[in-house]
Amino acid sequence: MRKEYLFMIIAGFFWGSGHPVIRSILTSPNPHMDSIQIAFLSTLISCILLLSFIPLLKINTKGMYRRFSLLSLSGLAGSLQFGIYPLLSYTALAFIPSSTNAMLINTAPLFVAILSIITIREGLSNIGYFGMGIAFIGIVLLLQGLSITSPSGIFPGAIFSISGAIVTSIYSIIGRQLMKSHEPILATTICSIFGTIVLTLITLMTSRLNEIIWINMTHLGLVIYWSVAQAFGSLLFFMAMRRLEAPRASVFMFMSPLTATLLSVVFLGDRITLPFLIGSLLIIFGIMLSQKRTK
Repeated sequence: MRKEYLFMIIAGFFWGSGHPVIRSILTSPNPHMDSIQIAFLSTLISCILLLSFIPLLKINTKGMYRRFSLLSLSGLAGSLQFGIYPLLSYTALAFIPSSTNAMLINTAPLFVAILSIITIREGLSNIGYFGMGIAFIGIVLLLQGLSITSPSGIFPGAIFSISGAIVTSIYSIIGRQLMKSHEPILATTICSIFGTIVLTLITLMTSRLNEIIWINMTHLGLVIYWSVAQAFGSLLFFMAMRRLEAPRASVFMFMSPLTATLLSVVFLGDRITLPFLIGSLLIIFGIMLSQKRTK
């Protein structure tokens, strides 16, 4: 097996494991943290780790602060992906199973395609549009199954989760330009700094910073695990992407929801319903078709 494939598999596992980890904290009998505090702590720790990668990898940062395009794009992208996205995704996990949240978050490529059509007129082939239709049918089935298993949380949970996918899709479009012209690890690190600033302000404004000192040590350990997994997942992902073609890399994108589903079943006792299974398969198949060819 090529080491790039192994890197992508590990990165997918790391990213997918965060969903059940965070849900276990938010749904515990006596949670000591909410989604804002988890987002703040995990992003802060991940940011510190990413900063440590730069000297270790001997990445050239000369003139970094004079690169307006790097700072401006990173500021916008980081505020979205490392600031707003965690709040949306983690809040969703208080309402819906981690397996469902992971699958809905990974529908981001559909929204990337829609935004590309609207903003840059990047149309799809007929098979691409067909794939999008199949994927959206899959989302409907996924939500239909969710309404049976957790009727009280489907509306807010689904809204937060799908909103997270839309935010990620915007980040992907901005990041595509950002990563083309700048070192990916450096750009991602700067993005994480801006995201940390946004979350710090939100945490301060909502008076949640002082409460962090009372965190349950088990929950703190889980947040630290997720922070490390998130940072190392990003590092492995970019190391793999240097040598993998985009079509091959896209095959691994669903490692994250697969990991989230398996861990949720084993550790959280989630049930895999038929609508969830069929909906997930349609989403995966539809997204693969939508990315197959463009005009």
